[in-house]
Amino acid sequence: MRSTHERGSIKSAPVSNLSDFTVHLHGLGDSLKDVQVFSRDKQSGVNPCALNNGGCSELCLFNGTHPVCACAHGKVSEDGKTCE
Repeated sequence: MRSTHERGSIKSAPVSNLSDFTVHLHGLGDSLKDVQVFSRDKQSGVNPCALNNGGCSELCLFNGTHPVCACAHGKVSEDGKTCE
């Protein structure tokens, strides 16, 4: 599989037939430079934010080692889980 973002779009095609491409996104302009793709099947471990929102009352952000709670508006309380 080969992919490209030329002309403001993200496309992919099998290496055996590059003219048989699929456009995934278009109209992105020329500022997009990098795209990272991950396969859920190839990832090991569990995202703790997927379980009970990581114990957070609003937003749960996984930093790679543990969940970090955040608030859309306001700030995180001293308990580190709820919002003020």
